Parts: sequence; structure tokens; C-alpha cells
Amino acid sequence: MEIIKCDDGDFVWVQLNKNDNLNTILNKFSISANAIVRNNSSVDFYEGEVIKIMKKYNILHVVKPMETLETIANKYNTTIENLAKQNALTSKRLFIGQTLIVNNSGYLKLDN
Repeated sequence: MEIIKCDDGDFVWVQLNKNDNLNTILNKFSISANAIVRNNSSVDFYEGEVIKIMKKYNILHVVKPMETLETIANKYNTTIENLAKQNALTSKRLFIGQTLIVNNSGYLKLDN
């Protein structure tokens, strides 16, 4: 997939490649399937199709091994303080499999 348009608005436009599918898109942009469907009336996932992905959104992030509040904050272009506040964290310690809310305080970083 290739980002073909990114402006100051809330969306990026992504052109799909031959091997792209829902899972590759979800993994690349860390968004939900509902976010894809909500912003694209009909997604067939064919090569060359252009889909719209919202840059500003609410998601749930599941902590993976070796992730820290800092790496997660960087991924979503937010701050450790925002993540801690959004999730009522009293410690910087995270656990694998823990779910964190990342809300509209941050925009998706497109260089992942």
C-alpha cells in the first residue's frame, strides 16, 4: 500500500497493492475494521483501489512485548501524560496484553 495523498484534513488516501488486504491495512495503521468500513462505502481490496483512512480517531491499543508508554505515545503522536490521564494510570509500568485507550488527542504517525 502506498499513501498517495495526505493533507491538513483528517484523512489520508491509500492506494492498495496486489497483496494488501484488511489485515495488512489494520496492522499498518493500527485501526479497527469499523474505521475502514465507516469511511469507505464499499471496500473490495483490489489492486489500485484507493481508500480513505482517518488520521484522527479513537482506538484501543494492546500492549506488546518491549513496549513502553513512551513508544506507544510516539506511535500515536501523543504524550505519556495524555496516555496516563486517558487510562487513569498511576504507574508507568505496563503489562503485555494490557489495553490502553488512545483518543483524539493524537494523530496517526504515517512513518511506521
